[in-house]
Order: sequence, then C-alpha cells, then structure tokens
Amino acid sequence: MSAFRGFATRSQTTPIEKHWATVTDLFDPVPDSWGLRGDLYLWLEMRSALNHVPIPEQAAALGPIISSLFFVLTGADLSPEIQVHVTRFERGGMSSGMVDGDFWYNTLIPMNQQRAQWLIEAWGGR
Repeated sequence: MSAFRGFATRSQTTPIEKHWATVTDLFDPVPDSWGLRGDLYLWLEMRSALNHVPIPEQAAALGPIISSLFFVLTGADLSPEIQVHVTRFERGGMSSGMVDGDFWYNTLIPMNQQRAQWLIEAWGGR
C-alpha cells in the first residue's frame, strides 16, 4: 500500500502517456479567471471537441488548432481585437455570451502551449 501512496502523491506531476494523450488533456485544470462570461463555455466546448485530437509534436502547432476551432464554434476569426457574442453561451449578466479574443489569443492559447511543451519534453521530445 505504501508504494501506491507514493504514486498517488506524484500523480499531479506524472505526465500522461503519449499514446493516450489528446488536446483535451491540456484543458485541465481550468484557468483561475476568465476574460468575459462566455469564455468558460467556449473552453468547455473546445475541451469536448478536441477529445480525439492528438497533441501535436510541436507546441506551436496547437495555436492553429485552437484558432480554427474558435472560428468553428464562434463564427469569428480569432484575433486579440475581437469580442464575439455567442447566443448559446448566454447565462445572464452584463457580458453574457461574450467571448474575449484577446484573452484566448494572449492567455489561453499560450497556457495550453506551455502545458503541451511540458508533456512533449516529458516524453523526450524538444
């Protein structure tokens, strides 16, 4: 039982196996804060949609994947200058249904790229 306890205490720092990993794995844990109210709902939709997409060999390749899915799910090209309203994300409040392109472009994509880079390096890649 002590061997299991040791493994359990290291579970948050043990990378997922490469052949099991998908881009969805990079979406956990969720960020501590959000740009606008709709960002959480877009995050959840992306996490679900990327369930079968393997993590790319280079972390930089993650940007175009997320940007493309941003367009598919919001109908808008991702850029730092855009704020887009998505009706299905409305839950009440001043920015209800709004998604912040700047937050995705400058915070969320780089965060997931860093997570991917950590995994790639843990798997022995560069």
